[in-house]
Amino acid sequence: MDEKLIPVKYLKVHRNLMDLRHKTVAHLDALNFHADETEIGNLNQIRLKSTKFGYEIIGFVLPLNILEIQEMKTLVAILIEKTAYQLDKFTKRYVTINPLKPGEYIVNIDPHKPELFLPTKPIAEIIKVTGPVSS
Repeated sequence: MDEKLIPVKYLKVHRNLMDLRHKTVAHLDALNFHADETEIGNLNQIRLKSTKFGYEIIGFVLPLNILEIQEMKTLVAILIEKTAYQLDKFTKRYVTINPLKPGEYIVNIDPHKPELFLPTKPIAEIIKVTGPVSS
């Protein structure tokens, strides 16, 4: 998300989250950073879940110990609403013309595969988590 969408009160928190993201996920090898659990595949994947009610982005919950966790939770609650708008725009542009069957999909980042969405086994079937996997 563009920083213009972040409430000024939470800019520092947002920048700390972005720094964490850059150091732990975003700038690792896009195609060869695989999980130990082979069924998960690449750790940098973005998943899209299709249900009869619409589409949802699936994310991994990382067990982090950060002092600003409460402020981060507040910021995340604010950004969830903004993300819903962006997700709606994305699905209208890329998915509506070719609706996905119910299930989970990985957004393809491999330039050697022509498909935009690759069907995948649901993450809840691959790993057991103690909290929600939806972001």
